[in-house]
Amino acid sequence: MAEPVGYSCVRHKMGFGGVSHFCTRKLSTMNSMKLILALAFLTALTCSVLAQDTIPTIKSGSSKASIQDGDVLKKDGWNLAPEAKPDVYETTVKKGKTKRVEFITDMDKIGFDVEAGKTYDFIIQKGDAKCYTQIKASELKFWNDADFWESPSIKTPYKENISNEEKIAGLSKFWSEAKYNFINFNLVPDLDWDKTYLEFIPKVLATRSTLEYYRVLQEFCGKLKDSHTNVYFPKELQTEVNAGPAITTRLIEGRVVIVGLLDPKLKGDGTEVGQEITAIDGIPARTYADENVAPYVSENTPQSQETAVYQYFLLRGSVSKPVELTLKDAKGNILKRTLPRLSRQDRLKLPNAAKLYELKMLPNNIALVTVNTMSDAPGEEKFFADNFAAMSKADGIILDLRENGGGNSSVGYNILSYFVDKPFKGSSWYTREYHPTYRPWGQPDKTFGEEAAEISMDVIKQMRNGAEPFLGPLIVLSSPRTFSAAEDFLVAYKPIKRGLIVGEPSGGSTGQPLQISLPGGGSARICSKHDTFADGSEFVGIGVLPDILVKPKVTDFTEGRDAILEKALKELERSKTAH
Repeated sequence: MAEPVGYSCVRHKMGFGGVSHFCTRKLSTMNSMKLILALAFLTALTCSVLAQDTIPTIKSGSSKASIQDGDVLKKDGWNLAPEAKPDVYETTVKKGKTKRVEFITDMDKIGFDVEAGKTYDFIIQKGDAKCYTQIKASELKFWNDADFWESPSIKTPYKENISNEEKIAGLSKFWSEAKYNFINFNLVPDLDWDKTYLEFIPKVLATRSTLEYYRVLQEFCGKLKDSHTNVYFPKELQTEVNAGPAITTRLIEGRVVIVGLLDPKLKGDGTEVGQEITAIDGIPARTYADENVAPYVSENTPQSQETAVYQYFLLRGSVSKPVELTLKDAKGNILKRTLPRLSRQDRLKLPNAAKLYELKMLPNNIALVTVNTMSDAPGEEKFFADNFAAMSKADGIILDLRENGGGNSSVGYNILSYFVDKPFKGSSWYTREYHPTYRPWGQPDKTFGEEAAEISMDVIKQMRNGAEPFLGPLIVLSSPRTFSAAEDFLVAYKPIKRGLIVGEPSGGSTGQPLQISLPGGGSARICSKHDTFADGSEFVGIGVLPDILVKPKVTDFTEGRDAILEKALKELERSKTAH
């Protein structure tokens, strides 16, 4: 698609073919007023028609659009709202300057070079629905200026070993941003954040490389114990710290177990699902995890901590350094295997890499619907558009969210819309509302938030594009890997009692992270929003609890069973018999 210049779509111009002639004659005062009012009305009507015909229009096949606001891309950050006339997007721009703002749909895009004090109107058309949209630009104040918070002086490029000044600045920036923005200090009541900051100053100064420095920052971050608060290495170090072998591991019944092979060729070399990892590079597996992994992760709950340590990060390391594993099979045989570490991109190319979406028909006409992400709105809409008719013919549906790490809450709500015939609510939330003047006045600060709004049936029907919902038996599978926006789905699903949740408690963390840059090319995020169930019940730091708890066992993997899925199938059969 060509880069837009001015408007990205064609303006339709209207001309007037005739001229109205009015004869001049003496009129009474009343008649003059009537004529003036009539002319004003006709002028307003003509301008309204002309304005509607000249408003640029773009097409969309999705209920979401992305926004490129200057340098910031808000992917799928705009929900189409035909009922709003107009639906206003507010942005800021420096006085006397312009900024490019683009709305991007799955079919089209439109852009404007916006100036402070001006508005820009356009229409996003999805089918027959016209969404009147307006960009409203106001003057940028210094406290809203990205450069004020993300100063180039601290946002320095990668070097093998950044300066001590940069190291102190990065530690201080993370400490300060967390002090004023972190929402969950109440979940770590024994943490003295200022004391911890002072303790880490000599630690960062003792580091001899940028890699070591970021490890120490991760340890500092880990004290907050929040899964949406993390420190990320510079891109130049990703293959040094985030490469991993083509296997998946978990801690099950106190043992580190191989639960998946991303490359089937490994089986021919003697590496198999169900084998226990007893040692890593010659160090007992649990000791290795405690010393080399656990101090650097930040998680809200025991189940999320366990998942991060033993599944996501246990075997991560340099792509240039293979990992040596000591394995024990079901018969007690001991063997050693050395596995190469692969980059994330290479792991995604492997034959057994997880699919984002999958529909599989099981015996007895049960549909198993697997959704492994909430971050791909167009993909989700296409998957359900292509497959919902088929899954609707099932006698029951199992929605598997066990490997869904989240994304955007609205994607989960869109999925739920296909399975309900009544309104539902999402999460309630709050954030800190800081007023500097309140401190010298001795007044307490407050929180700002919203109670969960009910999503109406009109909106729900629009979300599922008018399709008739599936109202048969439905079960959702959850695990500690069900996380963030996937938990937001559970928070909306559980209170309406649409069906059971079977499996394990979810990860217990959601929220809105604040992204910040750090010296040396790295970055961090800090959780700034606390979510609850609509009625205020907590799940952050706890997890959404299943209706039926099923914890995997080592024998499930040695015998090739899926105990959680089996339990869900039994519950569907039981419900069919009961009816």
